[in-house]
Amino acid sequence: MVICQICKKKFKAIGHNHLKTHGLTVKEYKLLYPGHKMISDSTMEKYKLHTKKLVKEGVFGSRSSKTHLFFLHLLEQYFPCVEFESEYTIKYYTVDIVCLEKKLAIEINGDWFHNKDNKPYDELTPIQKKNHKNDKSKSTFLRRKGWNQVILWESDIKNSVESQVEIVSNFLNKKPLENIHIDLKKKCKQCGKRIPPSKNNYYSEAKKYCSNECKNKAFLRDRNDDSEWRVHCKQCGKKLKNRRNKSFCGKDCQKKFESDESYREDLHQKISKSIKDSEYHKKRRINGRVDLVCDCGKNFWVHKKRLKRGGNIWCSRDCYIKYH
Repeated sequence: MVICQICKKKFKAIGHNHLKTHGLTVKEYKLLYPGHKMISDSTMEKYKLHTKKLVKEGVFGSRSSKTHLFFLHLLEQYFPCVEFESEYTIKYYTVDIVCLEKKLAIEINGDWFHNKDNKPYDELTPIQKKNHKNDKSKSTFLRRKGWNQVILWESDIKNSVESQVEIVSNFLNKKPLENIHIDLKKKCKQCGKRIPPSKNNYYSEAKKYCSNECKNKAFLRDRNDDSEWRVHCKQCGKKLKNRRNKSFCGKDCQKKFESDESYREDLHQKISKSIKDSEYHKKRRINGRVDLVCDCGKNFWVHKKRLKRGGNIWCSRDCYIKYH
């Protein structure tokens, strides 16, 4: 539990709704009480587990880059007997790829973000300085806990994948399977060339072309054919170009189609059904219904609000004129 420093109440997590009662925002509270926890350790672990589930289900996008996912997929193909986990948390830090059997931590660093050129500390940007400090503290923490850390660079993975796999195999003490990378390579569906690993996502089937030019050529080729996805105007039956989501060739055809009585009757019935079948009207009928008998002898029901107005109530307009 966490204690609020203003009212001394206990909370699992001090949120902005509670701080509104004190007339403070989260930033102002942190400035007033620096170093004070706003979320307890137990709730923080629950949040982490919940976010991990959402990432696995695909609700949230993972923080991992394309090269990270590409290299993870390669490792799973080269070493099928070894289990790898991505975005694994070790107390304070998250590691890109982890092998729990051998206690191996693999970090895939970007060339610019993690300063591959080894520039002096004064010339670094604030983002590079922050990453430099985090990398140092992470490596010392993992070394003390008995982990073997391997740092790989994105450019090395893009240029020579096999050499990076060999580095990992030396730490695992296992030989990788041969000729796996040939099976994984994809061909462009337009020109037939091999797609390089920098532009290819082996973990998904989205990338099918080597460049945007090939992609546009393939799209134009499919568009010229009389394919099934082509849309026809509902009124005149003409083929519509570049209009997948539209159903009319122009405003004149749309007005003619909508002026038809059969179309308007169908639309009115659909709207009335959706209103009658709604939960609001069902509850209104059940809760506010009052059964009555008209002067003509017919049974009908009225809402309670109609009775509050007073006066005699009839089942129809004809009975109102007849018995009024």
